[in-house]
Amino acid sequence: MEIAEQHAGEITVVEVTGRIDSNTAKAFGERLTGLIKDGRARLVVDLKQIIYISSAGFRALLLADKLAGRRCRCRGSPRSTACDPGTPAPRLDTRREYRG
Repeated sequence: MEIAEQHAGEITVVEVTGRIDSNTAKAFGERLTGLIKDGRARLVVDLKQIIYISSAGFRALLLADKLAGRRCRCRGSPRSTACDPGTPAPRLDTRREYRG
């Protein structure tokens, strides 16, 4: 598994290549939670180059999403991106949402 990051303003695109399995899921999850803890809670996780994701990989995504939700008090739905000014949005989005 390889992970690359691109930063565009408040948004961080995390591109993953290869397999996210029981051997790599811990590193994947630590990378996502590390970004969130560093204030980069508005993530786009690009999984189009992965060839396999196990339940451990999905768990890492869910835990990161849960942590991102705790980093911001939002109005409305917990999946809402409408946050108080200056606070990161609490969700992991698909890259398609950011294409023009």
